[in-house]
Amino acid sequence: MRNVTKTKKIMVRCSLCKRTLSLEIPVSIKEEKKYFPFEYLFVHGQPEHAIMLFLDANLSVRDEIVYKDLLTAKKQAKEFSNFIHMTEYETLASIYNDPVRPEILRILSEGPIKSNDLIETLENHPEFDTNNFQLVILPLIKTNLVKSRWLHETFFECYFLVKDLLIIKVAHKQTMEKIANNPQFSLIKDSYLNNVNKILQDFKDKVLAGQDQLQAEIQRGLQILISKEYKKVHSLIGDGPLSLREVKNALDKDSLEVSFNNEIFYNFNINGEEYCSLAYDYKIQYFLPSYLMNKIAHSLREKKISLEMANTHLDLLFESEKELKIIRK
Repeated sequence: MRNVTKTKKIMVRCSLCKRTLSLEIPVSIKEEKKYFPFEYLFVHGQPEHAIMLFLDANLSVRDEIVYKDLLTAKKQAKEFSNFIHMTEYETLASIYNDPVRPEILRILSEGPIKSNDLIETLENHPEFDTNNFQLVILPLIKTNLVKSRWLHETFFECYFLVKDLLIIKVAHKQTMEKIANNPQFSLIKDSYLNNVNKILQDFKDKVLAGQDQLQAEIQRGLQILISKEYKKVHSLIGDGPLSLREVKNALDKDSLEVSFNNEIFYNFNINGEEYCSLAYDYKIQYFLPSYLMNKIAHSLREKKISLEMANTHLDLLFESEKELKIIRK
């Protein structure tokens, strides 16, 4: 009996050649992968170019990047592995800890830009290497903050900002509920709430102080979120307060130092026993950069961008808005 290889059919549109591609992906390909999504490179067209798909465990397309240069595509297929296995927080941290990537976000917050114009603008940055441009912009695309599309009218690749983000401090839900509802903690409930409100207000004042301060707080928050010390603390007291004695016995010196230095702990005393709880939590908040609507219209009137660039950006923002609504549900 003939052995038939099981495949999954994937339909994907290439923004460079404007063709809808029908790919038969062997189901067995995922068995050899140690992480998801994984990269799958498909060369096609005349002249030949490549589309790199990022496939999850169900062989569904999470994202794609189109490359006009095949050498770059093959190189990126190897280097992208370093980013693919990163968590969401780790990828965001790689953006805000980099000297060039935040500058790309700032440039794109003014509207869409062609790849050659973006590279030319970045060439004045002392930390930017033109040869590494695709690698620099990769995390921005992986996190869906930025989309790339090839423009049919000019045959140029263009970049669009489609999502923005904030990292905010919020009250830790489980701790708040436990202190509010457990009679054991009734004596310290008000002081705990006052402490949390002060921390949140101080954070709010900082992020509203200016763009530089906002970027610094986002970077600091992401560094805490990806640290192994914070993960240990969150795992230990994420369900509510523990005695300080138990906490000190369970955590190493570095984890305790990170927690105290960043005011992650809230300490209190009940009947001579010291307790420790989480003072706050972090939350990543994605939002639609709706401020771009007016900038797109203004740039179009001033003939700084083409009609195709404007329409493509508006379409991508509309898609992004739908995605964000689904996430919030």
